[in-house]
Amino acid sequence: MKKNLNKPGVYITLAVIMAVVVLACLCFQVAIDVVNNANRHDYPVASIYEVYSIDSKTTLQSLEDGNTNVFTKLGEGEEYFMDNLNLPEVSPPVHWEYTDYLTITNAFLQNVVGKPLRDWKLYSLGFQADCQDIVEGAQNMDIEIFHFIDSQNEESKTRLHLGIYPKSEQVNRLETKYSPYFESVSTLELEQINIPIEEVLKIAETNGGKQVRESINNMCEVTASITAEIINNDWSVTYRSNGETLMEVFVDEQTGEYKIISGGK
Repeated sequence: MKKNLNKPGVYITLAVIMAVVVLACLCFQVAIDVVNNANRHDYPVASIYEVYSIDSKTTLQSLEDGNTNVFTKLGEGEEYFMDNLNLPEVSPPVHWEYTDYLTITNAFLQNVVGKPLRDWKLYSLGFQADCQDIVEGAQNMDIEIFHFIDSQNEESKTRLHLGIYPKSEQVNRLETKYSPYFESVSTLELEQINIPIEEVLKIAETNGGKQVRESINNMCEVTASITAEIINNDWSVTYRSNGETLMEVFVDEQTGEYKIISGGK
């Protein structure tokens, strides 16, 4: 007698086999994609190296008066840029606050680069001063920002480093465009920085910084920086002398709460 086949059972078995095959193919494709993505890097398609001069005594007033013609190009190109990174200081210390540096930054971005600050995403912000000038406030600012385009016609990422150095009366622009781009970037909003640099330095000074720098006759420098997703977006303030860290303190960018990491009181 001919044996009847259990057709439903056969169909179920075939369905299971097909599902396993499809799953295996998907896993294989995912593995290939992972390997391919791991080998993908942002490809630079254009770079800009430029150096500008400013008058640290009049720039802020000129901008306030509506005069945006305050940036004079001194030169361009990578070689010129590298040769002019450390120009001598020709101006006395400035008493610029956080908003002053951002005013100059926005003016440069809007009138030289062509995109105002609101069109960029902030990655990092850093300030510096020699200890002898700290009572006046930050004397240099470096900002790193990104601009993204994701459309059917273009997929690009522009990375811009802007250095504002009033004692040298100089602004440096280093800009690189990547297209296409594969590497993601963490960013933060300027609006979430409630504690400006002048308050940050005051917190550091009153909690040991002043004592530290005066103990070595101000033969040191102070840096303060904030970087997206680094130490919870807190400010990091460091007093250094001859490469040695004398004091480090973290300051919450929203509340002003601080934590002394080393040195201080």
